[in-house]
Amino acid sequence: MEQDGTRWNKMEQDGTRWNKMEQDGKFMYRIHDSVGFIYW
Repeated sequence: MEQDGTRWNKMEQDGTRWNKMEQDGKFMYRIHDSVGFIYW
């Protein structure tokens, strides 16, 4: 996460996407698989 500041900042700016990710565990795991820096 620290190495990819641009991608993380974009996620922080996209509140809708972040909220959906918190509400939908499966969506969150898809992001984890594709991006590779979100660990829960």
